[in-house]
Amino acid sequence: MFQYKYCVASVETTGGEPHVAFYAFREGGYGLHKVNNWNDPAVQWYDTQDEAMKARWNANDCVVCRGFENGKGC
Repeated sequence: MFQYKYCVASVETTGGEPHVAFYAFREGGYGLHKVNNWNDPAVQWYDTQDEAMKARWNANDCVVCRGFENGKGC
């Protein structure tokens, strides 16, 4: 079954280069932190856009949508 999920991303520019990081959570260690790849299994995916919007840390964070087939990333 195909479904859409949403995650929170942070976009920053350092030295004129854009850098995107995705919020992720690892139990028993780091807690909530950022990772560079949305394929990282620790990325926090939300079922609705509203849930993801509420999970933003600041106004500069954005919500990214991605389609999944049978629970796996596309």
